[in-house]
Amino acid sequence: TLELQQASKTDAILVQTVILFNLIILAVNAAVASGSTGIGLYIALFLIMTIAINYLSLSALRDNRDSRLKLLGGLLDLYRDTGVDKYYDSSVMQNYSDRYSHFQKIIACLAGIAIVVPLLIAISFDG
Repeated sequence: TLELQQASKTDAILVQTVILFNLIILAVNAAVASGSTGIGLYIALFLIMTIAINYLSLSALRDNRDSRLKLLGGLLDLYRDTGVDKYYDSSVMQNYSDRYSHFQKIIACLAGIAIVVPLLIAISFDG
């Protein structure tokens, strides 16, 4: 269970950091996009960085979800083998899976916003 506790802390830090990163990148890129001309390379670099960091974050969350489900599955098998599985609600595994799915959707939406909004602002100021 120590591994599960550590994974939960790691996931919480990862999700909070990525959300903060996306909000900061959104603000910076939006400010730059609405400013002067000739900033295409700057925005492109930050957009590539945003895509890369969000991809890695989503991959890490997926791997952590899989590890957690394997650990919980092993624990549930142990409970079955010892006859105490009636005291463990196996729906917890689905709840964890759903939680990870929600985290991934939140990160993906914020990443999309952090990418699309500055591009729209830059297009509207150039057009």
